[in-house]
Amino acid sequence: MVRRHGQGNDPWITMYTLCSDERSGSWSWRIEHEVSFKDIWCHQTYEASGLPKKCPKLACVDPFDPDNVYFFLQGFILSLDLSSWSLQKHARFNVKKPTRKHMSSRFVLACELPVAPS
Repeated sequence: MVRRHGQGNDPWITMYTLCSDERSGSWSWRIEHEVSFKDIWCHQTYEASGLPKKCPKLACVDPFDPDNVYFFLQGFILSLDLSSWSLQKHARFNVKKPTRKHMSSRFVLACELPVAPS
């Protein structure tokens, strides 16, 4: 079943991948995910978090796992898995009342952190 962006009043997130057709040499966009936030908000992981059901602002896409997308929501940053519609993690900002300026992807560094030796 294909979901169509814009059905109903709930916000959606759509993830595309740019693909090459080696035979024709052309490029096209393929939809990887098309998810309503209503489905995310109804997921047990989101409901258990106590986070508000408001449209978040995109922070970044995980460069090592493109199914995992980070968002800003009020004083939180949260990670959603678009393949399962689930909330993976969420954490409060260290900024008391973040301004719109601080809720921008330019303040997010999407990189793998080194693991400390045990």
